Amino acid sequence: MAIETVSDCINKLNNQSFYSQNVANSLFKNFNLALCYMSIVKYENTFYLSQGSYTKNCRNDILDSLKGKINNLSLNINKKDIINCWDINPYKSTKYIIVFGGIGSEKSNLFLQNAYQKFIQNGWGVFAFDYRGRGKSSGKFSQKNALVDANKVWNYLLSKGVNAYEIGILGHSMGAGVALDFASRTNTTFVILINPFNKAVDMAKNISQKLDLPLFIKKTVKELPDFLIPLQNRFNNEKALNKVQSPTLIVHNKDDKTIPVSLCRKLYKRNIDKKNITYIELEGWNHEIDDKKLDVAINFIKNSNLWFFNR
Repeated sequence: MAIETVSDCINKLNNQSFYSQNVANSLFKNFNLALCYMSIVKYENTFYLSQGSYTKNCRNDILDSLKGKINNLSLNINKKDIINCWDINPYKSTKYIIVFGGIGSEKSNLFLQNAYQKFIQNGWGVFAFDYRGRGKSSGKFSQKNALVDANKVWNYLLSKGVNAYEIGILGHSMGAGVALDFASRTNTTFVILINPFNKAVDMAKNISQKLDLPLFIKKTVKELPDFLIPLQNRFNNEKALNKVQSPTLIVHNKDDKTIPVSLCRKLYKRNIDKKNITYIELEGWNHEIDDKKLDVAINFIKNSNLWFFNR
C-alpha cells in the first residue's frame, strides 16, 4: 500500500533543488536570513501541494467489512467549495467519533478504514472527511479552512440529532493539529491524539535539518525565534491543548521517524500539570494508526469517566 510520508515529501523537495537553482542568481545570496525565508516559504508551499496532490490521486478499495455501511455525502462550505465525507453508522448509534486524518491521508486510507471498522464494532458511529484541497473535497487547504471544515462537520452531526456530549474526536499526525485547534474552541466528549507534534514551527525546524540546504541555513533556521519562522499554517498544539478541558489521550511511538517522539514529549511537558491528559508511549516506529494504538484508544474511551458515551 503506497503512503505519502513526510520522508517522501522531503525527497521530492530535495529533488527540486530549490536552493541550488536560485542561490547563484539571488540578490540575497550573502544574506542568511533572506535565504532562510525564501527556503522556508518555498518548502512549506511544496509540502502542502505535494501532500494534496497525493490525496487527490490516491484511492483505496473499501474493506469488505465496511461495504454497504458507508454513507458517502458532501457538505457545502460556501458557493464553490465542498467537503466529501463518510458517515459510517450501520447500527444507528447515537454516539460519534469524528476522525481527523493526517494532512497526507485521504479518508479511504486503509489504516483509517481499519480504525473505522473497530469503532463501529464497539457500537460507535464514525464520521470521516477530507479537508478542503484533499481527496474528493474541493478548495484549498489551510489551517483556517480546516477549522471551518471541522465546524461544518460538527454542526452537521448536531443537525441530525446527535448530542454534543456524545461526540468525541480523534486526530492523527498533522490532523492532530486540526483536531486540537477545533477542540480548543469546542467542548468535545474526548480528544485522542495519535503521533502528534507540538507545533508546526518545531516540525519545520526538524524537517529543515533533513533538507538539501547549506549548513549555515540549517543552523540559522534552527536558531530562529518562532515568530520569525514564516509559516502560513502554524498549528501551535501546545497552546491549543492548554485550552482543552475534555479527557485527552496522547499516544506516540518511541521510534517514529515521521514525527519524532521528542516533539510529542514537548507537547505533553508543556501541559503536564493538566489532569485531563493521559500520555502513553509505545515501542516501535510505525507512524500510522495501527491495532496497538487503536486498542489503547478504545480502552481509554471505555475506561474514562464517560458514562454517557459508553452507556
